[in-house]
Amino acid sequence: MAYHTFSDTDLDEDAVEWNDPGFDVQEGYDFDPYVYERLPPSNHGRFIRLVEVLPELNEAGSVQCYIHEISLDENMPKYQTLSYNWGTISDMYNISCNGQRLKITQTLHRALLALRLPDKSRLIWIDQLSINQQDNIEKTQQVAMMRDIYQGSSLTIAWLGDATDDTDIALKAAHRIAVAVTSDTVQDALQGRFTGPLSNQLRNLLEAGVSERVLLRCGGASLDFDELMWAVGIALVAITERSSAASIGALQHLMFLSGIRQAKRSDERLRLPRLLEAVQMFGATDPRDKFFALFGLTRTDLSRLDLQTDYSAPTDFVYTRTLTKLMKDAGNLDLLELVNKPWKSMPTMPSWVPSLEAKWPFLESLSGSRGWTDFVIGGKMRRQLVVVAAKSSMAKKNDESEEEWTATIEQAYDELSEDEEVDEPLPVLAVSQGSTLSTFVLEDNGALRLSGQLVDKVHDTSSVLEARLFDAGEYAMAIDESGTVRSALGSFGDVTKTIFRRVRDYAQALTERDQMVMMRKHITYPTGEPLLTAYRKALTAGSLVLEDEDAEKVFAKWRRLLMSAQMMARVRKTLGNFRSSGVSTLAGLIIGNQTVTRETRVFFAMTEASYGRRLSWTSKGYLALLPEAAIKGDLVVILRGGRLPFVVRPIEHGHRLIGPAYVHGIMNGEAYDEESCGDLRLV
Repeated sequence: MAYHTFSDTDLDEDAVEWNDPGFDVQEGYDFDPYVYERLPPSNHGRFIRLVEVLPELNEAGSVQCYIHEISLDENMPKYQTLSYNWGTISDMYNISCNGQRLKITQTLHRALLALRLPDKSRLIWIDQLSINQQDNIEKTQQVAMMRDIYQGSSLTIAWLGDATDDTDIALKAAHRIAVAVTSDTVQDALQGRFTGPLSNQLRNLLEAGVSERVLLRCGGASLDFDELMWAVGIALVAITERSSAASIGALQHLMFLSGIRQAKRSDERLRLPRLLEAVQMFGATDPRDKFFALFGLTRTDLSRLDLQTDYSAPTDFVYTRTLTKLMKDAGNLDLLELVNKPWKSMPTMPSWVPSLEAKWPFLESLSGSRGWTDFVIGGKMRRQLVVVAAKSSMAKKNDESEEEWTATIEQAYDELSEDEEVDEPLPVLAVSQGSTLSTFVLEDNGALRLSGQLVDKVHDTSSVLEARLFDAGEYAMAIDESGTVRSALGSFGDVTKTIFRRVRDYAQALTERDQMVMMRKHITYPTGEPLLTAYRKALTAGSLVLEDEDAEKVFAKWRRLLMSAQMMARVRKTLGNFRSSGVSTLAGLIIGNQTVTRETRVFFAMTEASYGRRLSWTSKGYLALLPEAAIKGDLVVILRGGRLPFVVRPIEHGHRLIGPAYVHGIMNGEAYDEESCGDLRLV
């Protein structure tokens, strides 16, 4: 793999000197608004617009460009494509386009200012300028060609925004890491040190190459995407021993994009339902792009399902029609598992329609479906890597010889490699015993009629477990960003308060859950299991990462962490409204210091499914992980064709879908009775 030196010349080497004798550069600047001319009809071929960005600004200091109509099928000039965040339309800038005025977003304006070359034009395809955004018919036609447009370009420039004090340092560091890691010397050292597995992990992750070159640009600095992925790979391996979801979560977008670039057109991972689950982490200015942007990537036969890009269709129609066609085609309701929170931008959308709006934290699936993790190392990522790294600790102990330490690491990576070779799917639950859809009707008003069975009711619910444990890196970051000793001390104090608050809230939520469960410690669980076993399995959504004996050990050690928090809770209850920062601080120190121990990392990794959800008791005595919006009195139902139970709320003319649930003891069809199913209307 060839890597490029870190400099602005990276952008120059693919620049285009546009010489079109049939297009004269106009002098002066006409402030009349630019008017798009219709592109030739599709029966005359596939035409696109390319933007020629001129090196000089006009007299008013605006960016100057010209738009050219080009046939995508004939004598295409060498051009580049631009990938960027549109931003909002509340802050628009004027540029000179073909001697006329055209408004663009602030993000694009800054990108064009930075990407201008000093002495020649640059020819770029830019969606905001190359497509008439007011013409839905043209928009529909052009978006359908975007895959070919990007694949045909010589370079895709990913504009990350203006430079900050840290971006130049970060990109240079990533470049140096990539150069070092890809050198023969380091590769030989890795191969010799780990006898293959670690080196293979990096190669599997980072062999991007099916598409043309992608260059990241931040202010005046640039970096090859493949170089960045080498650096990310090293960072990923370095942090896998830590259970902080936030640390690895920061890499999700890059990992997904890298996997998409590696995937072949026939790859099963590119089926539309799996892509939809994966793109929840991405934002979209137009909600319809959550579907239309994927139409050019997916291997799903859209014509067979009568699905096509159509910007003249309203958002609710696009979502309801596309989702129902996909579910009916699959014969299951897996896509309903994406329902988590109500729509913010469109509160009138039917409750059963997943918003797919970007949100963090990205909730773990309750069903074993892997979503975006399909596109990372060996089809697996966070949970297994964290568990493997936690078992081995990755750090040499004082009483451990060099040979023992090396053997432990090699064994852990051998186990991971064996998992990849087998590549067995995670257990798939079948709460409706693998039944297929029967009643499945989309009404004109957007309501969805299904067949379902009422099985239980929500009785008691705990608080939502939201706050993750602190990352010591916050201390270092706060100090690094402080210019003086005084500001450093102030930053240290602010971070300390934030961390103690997080730890306190985290401890209180865990304590509340534990107390809610243990109040029934003398009651036999419906499955006949010991209550603590059911408690552990409910918290982990039935995770089978560890054998039961090992899981019980780490669970017991994890529960000991709650003892100090429970003691603090009793003290605070005795003191009434007295709020002692000293008490909170003490609890934070005790719990914070213990949660990073080797013995508890594994269980914290296993309980990620409980983040963002409520631990609850049902009326029939089952423990359940429920959506954040669930409340006492909501109903638990099993839908034909569903692999998870769902929480619904009775409302006028039907039921509101709250989201999927994990109810320990009924997840493999134990409560399902097909004869008890009746029509259920989701509105």
